[in-house]
Formats: sequence, C-alpha cells, structure tokens
Amino acid sequence: MKNTKNKNMVNATEQKYRAKMVKGKKGWLIKGMLFSTLLFGGAFLVESETVQAAEWQVNSVEAIKATLKENQSSYTFVEGDTFYNIALAVNVKWETLMTANGFELGSQYSVPVGTMISFDGSKMTVTNAAGEVISETQLNNNDKIDTTQLFAGQATTNQPAKTNTGTNNKPNASLPITKPSTPSKNPTADKEEAESQLEEAEKDKEQVEKEKEEVEKELAALNESNNGTLLDLQAKRNDLQQKVDEAQTAYDLQLAAVTNSEAKVAEATTAQAAAQTALENAQTTLATAQANADAAQNRVNEVQAQMDALAEQATTANDAAAQAKLAALQLEMDAAQANLTAYQNELNVATDNLATAQTNYDTATTQLTTVEAELATARANVEAAQVALVTAETELNSLPETVTASTVEEAKKLQKQLADFEARLKELDTQITTLKDKIEQLDQQIAQLDQQADQSKKDFEEIKDSADNVVENLADETPVTNANDTANNTEKELPEINNGGTTTPSNEDKYVTVNVDEAGNRLTDLTGYVKVSESEVVKTVETLPNGNTITTYTTTVTYHKTINTDKSVTYHIDEVGNPIDEADLVNYVELSRDNSVTVETLPNGDTVTTQITTIVYRKVNNTDKHVTITIDEAGNVITDLTGYTKISESEAVKTVETLPNGDTVTTYTTTITYHKNVNTDKHVNISVDESGKVLTDLTDYEKVSESTPVKSVETLPNGDTITTYTTTVTYKKKATQTDPIIDNILSSTDQKITDIKNQVSKDDTAVSLEQARELTDAELTAKVAEEFAKMVQAEQANYNYNQTNLTTDDKVGDRTSSRAVEVMYNFDHARPENDLENGTYKLSYNTGDTEMANTTENISQSTISASKVNGDSSELAKLIAQAMFQQYIEEERAAYLAGNTSAAMHYSNIAAKGYTDMSVGVFVVKQGNNYVVTTTVITGNHSTAR
Repeated sequence: MKNTKNKNMVNATEQKYRAKMVKGKKGWLIKGMLFSTLLFGGAFLVESETVQAAEWQVNSVEAIKATLKENQSSYTFVEGDTFYNIALAVNVKWETLMTANGFELGSQYSVPVGTMISFDGSKMTVTNAAGEVISETQLNNNDKIDTTQLFAGQATTNQPAKTNTGTNNKPNASLPITKPSTPSKNPTADKEEAESQLEEAEKDKEQVEKEKEEVEKELAALNESNNGTLLDLQAKRNDLQQKVDEAQTAYDLQLAAVTNSEAKVAEATTAQAAAQTALENAQTTLATAQANADAAQNRVNEVQAQMDALAEQATTANDAAAQAKLAALQLEMDAAQANLTAYQNELNVATDNLATAQTNYDTATTQLTTVEAELATARANVEAAQVALVTAETELNSLPETVTASTVEEAKKLQKQLADFEARLKELDTQITTLKDKIEQLDQQIAQLDQQADQSKKDFEEIKDSADNVVENLADETPVTNANDTANNTEKELPEINNGGTTTPSNEDKYVTVNVDEAGNRLTDLTGYVKVSESEVVKTVETLPNGNTITTYTTTVTYHKTINTDKSVTYHIDEVGNPIDEADLVNYVELSRDNSVTVETLPNGDTVTTQITTIVYRKVNNTDKHVTITIDEAGNVITDLTGYTKISESEAVKTVETLPNGDTVTTYTTTITYHKNVNTDKHVNISVDESGKVLTDLTDYEKVSESTPVKSVETLPNGDTITTYTTTVTYKKKATQTDPIIDNILSSTDQKITDIKNQVSKDDTAVSLEQARELTDAELTAKVAEEFAKMVQAEQANYNYNQTNLTTDDKVGDRTSSRAVEVMYNFDHARPENDLENGTYKLSYNTGDTEMANTTENISQSTISASKVNGDSSELAKLIAQAMFQQYIEEERAAYLAGNTSAAMHYSNIAAKGYTDMSVGVFVVKQGNNYVVTTTVITGNHSTAR
C-alpha cells in the first residue's frame, strides 16, 4: 500500500516553514515575509513541532455501502478497507471473502487495493488490479451474514449449491488482522536494539547447540550399550536356532522311520490276512475230508454189521439167498473200504495242508508282531524327537525380540530433547536471519539518511549564501514580479526539509499474487483449475534512485488442473424398487431399463461422471418337477426290479426350461443304479470259549465240543448273498487265575478288530454307539478316567484354575468311546464321512437329564509294554492315564505358561479354560507284546436337557 497520506502530511507541515525569496535589483526579497525574521545567526529558525506519520484509518461499513449504488453489482477495494467491513457491506461472511481472495484464515494481511469483487446473482467473481480473475465462487445462504438480505444489495439473486474455486475453506478461524507497514522513525536506535537481540539470539543458539551435543553423546552411549547386548542376544539366538535345526533333522529321520515301519506293518498285515484265509480254507477242507471219512467209516460199519448177521444165517441154514445177499454185501464192503481209503488219504492231505497253513499263519503273525513292535518303537522315538524339537523351539521363542526394551523410555526422552533442541535451533536461526535482514535494512536507511543530511547541509550553505546576496542587493529596483518568478524557480530546486533538517524517504507496499500449476508453470486463466496450496509471503525491497523504497510481498498460489473420471454403475431392482442380488437374476425377467448421469466433484476439484443404468425386473414363476430313472450297472434302463438291489443314487440333476412367457419348469432327475444279485457259499470254523466268545489264540485252551454246521445268509450292500456254513468248536480255558479286563482286550488280528479297521480306514464309515459299547471296556475306561481326572485337578489346583470334574452325563461316554475307536485308525479330528445304515450316532436325552456340551475334543495315541502291565488292568489304567497326562498336560505346560497358546491347545482345553465337565474314552488293542491305546478327552459345560 502506498503511503500517500504520510507523504502529503509531511509536505503540508513543511510548507509552514518555507518562504519564497525573490531577487530584486539590489538583493533578495522574501515572498510573504521579511527574510530577516527567518535568519538568526546564519541559521534557519524552525518551530519545534514534531511531524508524525498519519495513522492508518479503517473505512467504515457505512462508507463502503455508500459507494455501492442500488443494483450495482461490483466493489473495488481501496486503502483503509478490511475484509470484515467489506463482508458486512456486501452481506457475505468475511471467512468466505478472505478465502475467495486467496488468504489463509487468521493470517496477517493487507487488503489488496484495486481488487474488485463483482456479483452476478449468487456468483461472486474476484479480479485483481491487473484484471486477472482470482476466483469464482457460487454462494448459498450459508455464506450470508443476514439470510433475509441479498448479496451486495442486488435486486434478485439465485443461489445454487456453493462451489469454491481457488479457495480454501477453514471454519472457526479468528477475525482477520490488518498490519500496514511504516518506515522506522529512529533507525539508529532500532538498529542498536536489533543488534542486541541478535547477540542474545546467537548466545542462546550456542548454548542450545552445546546442550544438544551432550544429549547426542548420552544417546550414543546408550545405543552402544544396547548394541553390545544385542550381539549377545544374536549369539544365543544362533546357538538355539542350530539346536532347533538339529532337532528338526532328527524328527524328520524318526518320522521317516515311522513311515517305513507303517509300510512294513501294512505288508505284514496283508500277509497275515492271506495266511489266515489259507488257514480257514484248509480248516474247511479238513472238515469236509473228515466228514467224508467219517461217513465212509460209518458205511463200512453198517455193511460189516449186516454181513456179520447174514454170515451166521448163511452158514447155519445153508441159505442160498442169504449167501447171495452176503456176497452182494461183500461187494458193497469192498467199495466202502475203497471209499474209506480214498477219504482217509484226502484227510491225511488236508491234515498236512492245515499244518502247513497253521505254520504260515503263525509265521505271519510273528512277523506282524515284530514289525508292530518296530512301529511302536519308531513312534516312541518320534514322540521323543518331537519333545526335543518343541523344547528347542520353546527356548528359542523365549528369547526377547529386542534388548532395547529396558532403555526405550530413556531413549525416547533423549530423542524428545533432541527434537526440542532442533525446533529451538530452527526458531533461533529464523530469528537471527530476521534480525540480520532488519539490521541490513536499517543500515541502508541510515546510509540514505546520512546522504540526504549531507545534501541538505550543502543546500543550506547555498541558501545562506543566496540570502546574503539578497541583503546586499535589497535596494535593487527589479520589479517584484520578476523577483517572485526567480523565487519560484529557486523553490523548485530546494529539497523538502523536515523539522530535523533532513529529507524523509517514503515507502510503497506492493502485494503480488503469482498463480502457477503443480509443475510451476505460470497461469493466467484459472478456468478448470482449483487451488491446492499457497506459499508463505516472500518479501523483497527495491530502493529507488531518490531514496524511496518499494516493498513487494509476493504470494505464490499453486493450482491443480481438474480431471474427470468416467464410471458405470448398474442397479437391479424389482417392481417395487427393492434391490436384487446379481446371483438371483436367474429368477427374474427384465421389464425396463433407465439410463442417467451424475457428476460428483471431489475435494481436489476432480470430477467423477457416473453413467447409471437402472433395470427393473419381474419375479419368474417356477414349477418344480421330479423324475426318477432306474438302470442296471451297465446303464440299461430296467422296469422290473425283481432280483435287483439298489446300490447307488445320483444327486438330482437340475435342468431348467424357460417357457415363452418367461416362467420356468425346473426338473430334478435322479438316477438309481441296481445290481443283479448272486450268491456265494462259504464254510467257516469258529473257535469259541464256553461263554461264546470268539478265540483266535488257543493257547491254554482245550476242546470241549463241536457243533453241526449252521447255515447263515448274509446280504451284502450290493444285494449279493453269502451263504456261510459255520461249525462252532467250543473250548474251555485251562484252569488259571486271570484278570477278565485284560483277557477281554482283543488282538489286532481279531476279526472284529480287522472289520472295524476296514470300516474306518477303508470305508470311511464312523463307529456307531453300539459298536463303541462292544469294542471298549467300560470298567477299564472308568479306571483311566478317574486316574486322569485326579492328575488334571491337581494341575488346576496348582495353578489356581477352575476345577473340571468327570461328567455326570451317563450317555456322553458312548460318543467319547466311539471317537477313541475311530482315532485308532484315523488319527484326525474330522470324523469319517459315512454312517452305518442301522447304527446309532446321536445321543438321546429326556427332559431334565444332565447333558454335557461337546465343546473341545482332544485325542492321543500311545503304546504300553505288556510286561509293565503284568496282567493287571488297574496297572494298565494307571499307565494309560500317565501317558495321557504327559501328552496333554506336561508336554504343553511350558508353552501355555509362556503365552504360546497355539502350541498348547490340549493344555488349554483340558486344564486352563475352566470347563465344568470332562468325558474320557479309551480303546485298547493287543499287538504282540504291546498294548496300543487311543484316547479321547471331551471337555465342556453341562446343562439340563429340555
């Protein structure tokens, strides 16, 4: 802003002390007064009146309104304006007015004189003094001070939604502050003060730099200490990592040994099964041969008895008929004897074959026992290797991730101090730079004033000489008019003198706004651009030849070139406007579609043009139809199912037919495949004890009786039948004292075990509740559960966990036991996919029964040497419980207490989670000299069935 008022005031004051001198023929005349009154002792006499620069005056709202005529739509900023008063005059909030002119809310500013704001309805355009458009803003009622009045007193106005261009909206800012600039009144004093402040700031900077250096040293020492500890940590981590790698290698080797042993067991099992089949066939052949031999012997005996009776009659009575009959009987006897001899030969061969088959079976059984023992050993080695691996990993994981944790707070404090020092140094550097700039400006001003003072002194001497000449030539007769002309010419050459005897330079403030794009290119047309940032004001000072200065405040405003993005959206709705998921459109037919376009303006000024397609649909009416087709295994369609058995049924195949009106007919076609039935005969000998229990090992047993063959017919799932002729041989145990629970443990070669193994592992069929009751021993399970529960409760008491008791739900045990059997042949939490057709799998409760929730399932497998059991089921129960506690609790305790719950799920489920109930299932199979045990532990809370 140009300080025109200051300059005019100074000139007006100086006129009070000027007199025009006119030169007459004999000297100088003083125009308007005698010059003698102005001179005293060769010097000017000047009143001691102080000339002050005029105060900056604010133009009132009324003054601004007065310049606005009715229906006039523009106003040009003049000196003395403020955004606040302009805003009141044109009915636009001052925040909106400031931002439209490119100023940050709350910043110091000078109103840009010459800028014009013009209104076209609700559109406000800001143009700078050079005629360049600064911004265009669409205003609305939110931008009004008084919503009942129009903008700038216009007669009419339209107010669409507000869109600011080239402005930044920042609500809740303080009122604007105006700060005009004035030159220093006492530059010498100001310079001394600035130099003092500069010296103090440089001292402060030196002190801060020293304190910063001390903190940096302290932080470096702290980091050096941490680095040493970190090296130790890294060394420990490397050692433990090597242990983990070695344990992993050992585990992998043992796991490979298990795989190899499992393959041997599978091979031996197959060999034993083949040997058992051969043995059964040999037994059947022997039984047939024995029956034939017995029948032949009986016939011989019968014929011999008839011959004996006829021989006496034929001899005594010399009966020819009797003798003839006796001869015929002799022929029969010869034939019977021949048959008996043949059958005895067959019997001898069958006996030899049976002995060979028995030897092969015993050898296969021994081999199976041997490889099963190898497998048990390999599994034990795997468990040990796994324990070692887990232990090494636990030690590795127990190491801290970093060693700076203990000193991190101290380091943060030091870093905070450094940040504070950096900020303080930045402030001091800014202050020092500002003070240096100020001193430089004051030096320039003092130099200008000294130069002007020298010139004024020189001018004063010239004036004094001229005045002396005036006195000498006072009698000159030159006309006064000529003297006045001469005085006027002289006056023009005189400098303007203030009360201090020196000339006063003036300053002009100039505000410049430079608009650029994001690449720094200068912009003149802001159409299609939005403002993104505004620089700090850059101040430059230009000194003119006459000593006056121009101070320019330059603001660089950066604009963003707006771009548009096209987008397409499709809405699917029904006839009432409800949205339809695209996956469901197959159930609808299209009725109509409508297209529309929307444009969204983003905060950075970019736009998104969206092409919207709205499609209306009608719900399709569908009719379901079910069709069944019966075929044989070759794919031929059959209509008569006599002699056939259903073996499979396909998933329904869905086909959809669309009718002309858009409705559909959905046909679900099911194909059922049938098998033509055939029969196979089979002869089986079964060895049982006196209670009817099947025996596979007849050691310590003696034969009691043998039944006649019993015919039974088994219908297979495919409808075929097997007719089995079963002979039951009853044995009794030789008198010995044994444990019935131990005696009832089935061998891995027992047919029931083989059947249940094939059911689970091959047929992928779950174990029913009935099978679980038959295959597991309830008494042994109860003993194991009691022992295990005691150990778990002691663990819970030791670590203050809630106590878990054996459940009072007397039905859930069947489910737990069925899982224990399944786990023996499918060690997985996922149950087999299939169920037996006549099997029970779901527990049934009556209202008021205690029902335990199956919340967690925990499974384990272990091998126990029969020599440790020594025929005692109580000892077996303790060993099983101990193995369970080691696997579930002891091996996972450390991981759980270390917070690694993912490696301690069994411990968490059984001991730590605090469930009220626990159910235990146990399944034991005898394999050679070992017992293979699988267990299931289910935990959860109990409730009352409703």
